[in-house]
Parts: sequence; C-alpha cells; structure tokens
Amino acid sequence: MIAVHVFLASVFTLAAVAGAPDSSQAAYTLRVGIGHNPRSSWVKAMMRFQEEVEVQSGGQIKVNVYHSGQLGSTQQTLEMVYLDAIEIAVPGAAQVEAYVPEAGVIVLPYIWKTEQQMFAALDCRPGEIIEAQFGKMNFHSLGWFANGFRCVTNSRKPIESIEDMKGLKVRVIPSPAVMEYFKAVGAAPVHIDWVELYEALKMGVVDAQENPPFFVYLGRMHEVQKYYSLTRHMNEPGVIIMNRKFYDKLEPRLQEILDTAGRNAARWQHTEMQKDNDEMLEQLKASGSIEINELSETAIESFQKIAREKAYPVIIEKQLCGPQTRELIEMILSDTSMSQER
Repeated sequence: MIAVHVFLASVFTLAAVAGAPDSSQAAYTLRVGIGHNPRSSWVKAMMRFQEEVEVQSGGQIKVNVYHSGQLGSTQQTLEMVYLDAIEIAVPGAAQVEAYVPEAGVIVLPYIWKTEQQMFAALDCRPGEIIEAQFGKMNFHSLGWFANGFRCVTNSRKPIESIEDMKGLKVRVIPSPAVMEYFKAVGAAPVHIDWVELYEALKMGVVDAQENPPFFVYLGRMHEVQKYYSLTRHMNEPGVIIMNRKFYDKLEPRLQEILDTAGRNAARWQHTEMQKDNDEMLEQLKASGSIEINELSETAIESFQKIAREKAYPVIIEKQLCGPQTRELIEMILSDTSMSQER
C-alpha cells in the first residue's frame, strides 16, 4: 500500500495558489506542477500545451504552469495528482513506478536500442499495458516527454569497462529495477534527490551519477565531476500525468482537446530535447572541465550482457515491474510491440 502524505510546505504553497484570484472566466482550471526550470524543454512544452488548450477550448479551460518545484518536489506533485489536490504533474517514469510498477520496464538498462524504438513501443502494446495501470491509480497520460540516454559521470576515472564500475557509489533514479542493474555491474547504487545531488557530489557522499548531457550541464555536474563516460545505458522519459477523476468529468470535446495538446507538446519536445542534449554535450566538451569518453562497442556489449543475463532474471523473479514483468520485457526485446499499434 502506498504511503500517502503531502508535505506541509507543499500544502501551504498549494493553498496560496488555490486562494489566488482568478481573472479568467474559465469553467475549469488546471494546475500543472513541474520540477524543471524554464530552460528545460519540458517546461517550454507545457507552456505550448497551456496555449493550445486555452485557445482550442475557447477559454473554457485555464492552465497555470508552476515550474521549478513551486508546488513541491516531483514526487510530491505526483502525489498531489493522486490525491486530487492538483490536476497535472510531469514526473519521470521512475517516480511513477511507486504507483505503477509496470512503468519500471521503460527505464530498464539496455532495453532500448534507440529513443525512437522506445516511443514507438509506448505508442503500441507495452504502452497500452502500462497506461491501463495508470487508470487504476487515478492517473491519465496525456503524452510522453524525451529525456535522452543517460550516461555516467564520476570523480575517479573514465568508465571503459565493467571493472571500472566496481565499488563506485552511484546516485541513481528511484527505481528498484535500475538499482538491480547497478548492483549487477558491481556498483553501490543510492537514490539522492536531484536538488541535493550537486552538494552530495561536491562533498563526496557519492562518487558518481548518471544523466543525459543537458542535465549534466544544467546541474553543473562538470564542476564537481572529472569524467563523463557515454555509457548510454538507459532512457527515462517523462510523462504528463493528469488526475483521472478530473479528466473523466470533462465532456468528450474537452478531453480530446487535452489529449491532442498533450501529444502535440510531446512531439515538439522530442525534437527540442535532442537539440538540447547535442548542444550541451558540445558545451561540456568546450568547458575543458570534464573529460568525456566514448565506450567501445565491445564494452557496450558487455554491459548489455550483464543487464540482460544477470539483472533481468532477478527483476523478472522479483516482478519489480509488476505481474507482467516477463511479458513486457520479452515483448520489447522481441520487437513485437513495434507492429502492435493501438
């Protein structure tokens, strides 16, 4: 059973927001909680979502986007959606795992060859299975955001083989399945909140972390880490999660406006995120403050082998991605999902 609690700071913030005068005559107001700052394509995409929804609904729906954690942490805003306290949150797939374990299959290391394959699968049978579970937890998905493939930074040495991961204290996303993988390669995984990560790295609480280039640069990881190894081991998309009860009470025309705006925002964001990651990787190289290395094909294959032959069996046995763990993993690895469009 999920422990349900909303932190007082978030409640007070939410109360202030709810009590603020609304100058619009909208029939419905959507409050969107998102942890990213305005530089992020996630926030920019939600601003496009806001504009499209307000225009297409003829002013019937008002959208207020609260970025930079104004309503609380990512986990707190997701909890608020679950509890009917706000209407929309934009978490990563790992945060959703606390409510829908099936979402954990999305972030399994080395399960995706490309980001295109991941989004194709989310639009086919695997996505259908996962989103069916969303509905049971008072969630409705409006679209999936890109993040990019995650790679490892650390303060010790370049990661060139599995041997280099042994004993490394790595900050990872809050996913039991991801933790199993890092244990399998000999690392010591631990979850630390994003807002605390810079100081944790600076103080040596952990040796390493893993993120796409944009977030490495945005989080100034290159100031406190010496090496960035392009392991490209996993991808954690974001998801626009809406309160299901609120969605269900809307007339079909307004539901379609929200679904369409979510899909449009996501499509735009995918392109922007790729641009951001490419640009920030070049910025990191130009900074001269962090050494960046590609892994050999042989090294990538060895990491993939450990993931699939050592970590996956444990993940399947423990059903870390829900009762359908085996089915989802086999479906994705066999690529049957690509031809089973909804």
